[in-house]
Amino acid sequence: MKKLLILLFSILLSFNSYGGLFDKTVCVETDAQMRNGIIYLPNETKPFTGMNLCLYENGQYKSEGKIEDGKKDGIWTIWHDNGQIKSELSYRDNSVFEIEYTSNMGYLIPKETYYKDNKKYKSITYWNDGNIHTVTHYQVDEIRKTRTFWHNNGQKSSETNLKYGLGWYLDGKNTRWSEDGQIESESNWKDGECISGDCD
Repeated sequence: MKKLLILLFSILLSFNSYGGLFDKTVCVETDAQMRNGIIYLPNETKPFTGMNLCLYENGQYKSEGKIEDGKKDGIWTIWHDNGQIKSELSYRDNSVFEIEYTSNMGYLIPKETYYKDNKKYKSITYWNDGNIHTVTHYQVDEIRKTRTFWHNNGQKSSETNLKYGLGWYLDGKNTRWSEDGQIESESNWKDGECISGDCD
């Protein structure tokens, strides 16, 4: 019996010593380093596994999330210094889904952004009542995007194609619809200049 108790005690000690590796909590922003997109603790060669927890000077939470083998994993939450949530991010398999909250007339309006391999490929914003306001699709190089707006009644309002140079400018087809779904104008653009259609 005595030998069994010693064996069980040894096993418990072993689990506790290994468990500490996964229970470590740091603030990545101030206590860790990024090397080639992987999170390490200073002077460590093994990627960090543990929890991120950062605080504002006033003690409010700033960010919280899990890190697995040097990569952000699962749900991360970001707060403003007044304690109001700023955004939530979901990390999985090199994909990131972010919900960013902005205040509009007392409402928290979510903006959803989707990333794959650190590149943004889609974002969605909403009206106060939850209807979709804008959907933006980004091409792989992130210098071209198609932006679609909706009226609050659910009908498309406009669809534009844009290209990034010294700012975003129209490049491609541009269409506008009335609230009852009728086309109001169509035009074609090249490098910010209207080349055909309704250019007003």
